[in-house]
Amino acid sequence: MSSPTRTLPLQIIRASEQDAPRIADIHMSAFATNAMLLAQFPTPAVRAGLWTSLVKKAVAEIRDERWEVLLVAMGMEREREGEGEVEDGGVKGLGKREGEGERERGRGEIVAFAKWFCPRSRSKAIPRAIGIENGVDGTGEGEGYVKNEGEDEEQEYEEAPWVWPEGTDMEILEEWTRRVDAAGEVVMGRRPCYRLSFIATHPSHERLGAATALITWGLERSKRERIPVVLESTWNAVALYERLGFRAERVISMVLGGAGGGGGGVEGEGEGKVYEEICFVFWPDR
Repeated sequence: MSSPTRTLPLQIIRASEQDAPRIADIHMSAFATNAMLLAQFPTPAVRAGLWTSLVKKAVAEIRDERWEVLLVAMGMEREREGEGEVEDGGVKGLGKREGEGERERGRGEIVAFAKWFCPRSRSKAIPRAIGIENGVDGTGEGEGYVKNEGEDEEQEYEEAPWVWPEGTDMEILEEWTRRVDAAGEVVMGRRPCYRLSFIATHPSHERLGAATALITWGLERSKRERIPVVLESTWNAVALYERLGFRAERVISMVLGGAGGGGGGVEGEGEGKVYEEICFVFWPDR
């Protein structure tokens, strides 16, 4: 009689720069058949260049205090100095940033990532770790994204730019970016929010709860700080976001593969396939 299969524990950790290649690997695997990615980066050579762009962008975001780049590690063991481990339901705790008194034992396999753009920089004065139990934030009241001394919340933020590979279809990329930005402007305006920029699980590790835990990280902050969460989703993830309490606010669409070889991708231009994503918002007050 065979013994029952043991599900390895999942743990949310903050990414470090050496994780950037793995983040790019997961991104390319998860979006390998995505029609928009294939239209914007139309050849294997261009997609190889995209991998390099993803690595560079991940490094820039990991260094940026306005971003939280989170990973899910499977089968990882961690030990904190002076603080007990949290483990419940198969998801362990999120520890301190690298170099803040945490020792790591057995890295485990990185199976998913999420990139959260936050409404304000994390205060470097917050001394203790952030705890996550079962993917739910366990921090105390009042902790989170707070205004640093001397920080002007209205100060214009400049995000590190993307560096796109040669051969990128910039016409499609720029038109899609314009439509996504326009939808966000209609739905959110200039209201502060948490933005889930990208989330992906490696196809070989789907349906283990990694995505739910990464999304819940932001939802708990949204509820505590009464700040909404906004994201764009493909249709295959709609059920997940609706189950977690998100509301569909707008459909973003664009025709791909129209006349002229698909360079424009503008609705009504020849025959082509309509690509759509849904702008979702989690409203903590509704």
